[in-house]
Amino acid sequence: MSICGNNPPNPPHECPPPCTHEIERRDTCIDSGEMRHTWCPPDRILYGHEYLKGNEPISWCDFHVEPEPPHPVYPKFKKYSIHLIDLPSYVYNHPEYDLEPLIDRVAQAGASAIHAFGWAGYPPQQYDIEVIPWIWRDGKVDFSQRNPKYEEMFKKLVQVCVDYDVDYRHTMFLSRYNFEIFKRDMNHQGVPEFYSPEGLVVQKEYVLDCIRWYREMGVDEPTFLLMNEPGHYGADETGHIIADWHRTMGDMCVAQGIPIENVWSDGSHSEFVRAWFVGPHECPKEHDPPFIFGREEYEHRPQIAEVHGCSTLRGLMENGAEAFYGSANTKWAVNEDGSEYGSTIAYNPDGSIAFRFANAEEYEKMLQYVKREDDRTGKDSYVVGFPTGMLKLGEGDFSDINAIDWEKYDKYKEING
Repeated sequence: MSICGNNPPNPPHECPPPCTHEIERRDTCIDSGEMRHTWCPPDRILYGHEYLKGNEPISWCDFHVEPEPPHPVYPKFKKYSIHLIDLPSYVYNHPEYDLEPLIDRVAQAGASAIHAFGWAGYPPQQYDIEVIPWIWRDGKVDFSQRNPKYEEMFKKLVQVCVDYDVDYRHTMFLSRYNFEIFKRDMNHQGVPEFYSPEGLVVQKEYVLDCIRWYREMGVDEPTFLLMNEPGHYGADETGHIIADWHRTMGDMCVAQGIPIENVWSDGSHSEFVRAWFVGPHECPKEHDPPFIFGREEYEHRPQIAEVHGCSTLRGLMENGAEAFYGSANTKWAVNEDGSEYGSTIAYNPDGSIAFRFANAEEYEKMLQYVKREDDRTGKDSYVVGFPTGMLKLGEGDFSDINAIDWEKYDKYKEING
């Protein structure tokens, strides 16, 4: 029983207190007169509205319905991504470019992420020199001045990827492309080199900026690659420098709440990139006494290391497939990124060969091997497709997305679906 007087039921009735009518309460949509649904706007709801029992609404509101998703939802393969190498530069230099058709097509292929080079500019590449996180002023980089257009480009990429439930995987640094502006005569701060303490300060600020931009766009735990092809070719001293750089940057990201699994490394040209992110082990170079890399907390080898040149099955084997499947590592990333044994050749302007890529038949063989070995061993191979039509840094043209061999990248979906 309830007393109705100050809040009369609907329809109102003349009933002196104490009222003996039984009352039902319903959250009611004003527009339909029915029970409010999940999608009824809060300002159109009468909360706890009272009805005489028998007069209360018993149906859900059919005036407000679940909105259609803004974009189609496609099946995603967590371990598959596509490397659109020069996309940030293109977006930066073409602010009117509509990203949605491209990212929609990426999503259709089943890719859960795109990779891209964060910035590939250095002085000889005038097209790209302004596509850097800092201001280019009077022929030099000013590390004290952030480039607002770069932030806009970054956030535009992240936002469209978020809309399509695709991860934007940012490659923070590119050794041979980024080192130039860290030379003393190329920056106003007089930073003497990339691996100098002064250079590390600048780099840390940039990485923290990227993490902050991600989070401002709603991505709390982004995935990114620390450096593309660090470029250690056997020199012990350089190897240790690369190892320490990756430890410093990786630990900083972890301290910011980024899972170490989301901090990728590229082991294509250096065995030292994740030297600290595995269990304790001796440095492969000779030391007296032995030098111990690694840490107990990473005994389970959580970090994902990427290797390039896996366009074909032969290229995959040459880049350590058997070693991986026979090792204690449980995850790796294989990036198509050219192969000495592919069938499609792309030429530099001077006529030299830049990359070789597999055709669809060869690519399929590589994928089938990866699928079979993953199933056999219980390991996880992350596959990174590399579109052959987007090669030249600073000159990539994304105006025609049909330049990408989508049929080839749909092979992953066919094999793993």
